[in-house]
Amino acid sequence: MLTNIIHSYIGTIFIFAAFFYQCSVFGDFRDAINKRDLYDLQLKIKKNNCPDLEIMRVEDTRAFKGIKPRIWSGYDYPGNSLLVGKKSIPESWLNFVRNAYEPLNTEQIVRIISNTSEHSEIIEYQKQNVFDVYIDCLYFSIVSIATVGYGDISPTLWYTKLFTALEVIIGSSILVFAIGMLFSNWTIKIGENQIETVAKEPAADKAGSGITDAS
Repeated sequence: MLTNIIHSYIGTIFIFAAFFYQCSVFGDFRDAINKRDLYDLQLKIKKNNCPDLEIMRVEDTRAFKGIKPRIWSGYDYPGNSLLVGKKSIPESWLNFVRNAYEPLNTEQIVRIISNTSEHSEIIEYQKQNVFDVYIDCLYFSIVSIATVGYGDISPTLWYTKLFTALEVIIGSSILVFAIGMLFSNWTIKIGENQIETVAKEPAADKAGSGITDAS
């Protein structure tokens, strides 16, 4: 029984890690499209109607806060193919993509847009980040089921919050069931020992009485 409980616990961790990874993939893609459209709209308004318009930074709509590497590139997270193909973009930005995973500021985003002729160069699948993102999702799954809550990674969308809450409930239920089984077996064992002790007492008393009568 204990083995089944451990298997259930570990299985729950990996199942929800897969859910969180899929949420990250979808969330990064949605975030990249949203930022592309809003930045393009701001630049279009600035160019045609309001030259003095200050470009505002678009807020993240990713699935998790705290997972730095991204599955999809975007204006604030340019992919390697875009950076390598543009000589006017500093090489330090390429290093940021490979190592730092820090988002660009508004000025750098505008430079990226001005050096990009096709939208297909902006949103690209970042295969090199798959392992890093999955490890973060696995870590978050372990922290969630253990109800530790460090806060370094947190869900931001309704469905990631729902999955997180569901994992916490399942993890707590498994733990309560395991503790219940442990105390149940312990109680049963104590009861069996008491019954065995009570059963032996009459036999011992009878044997003692027989010895007394013989003397």
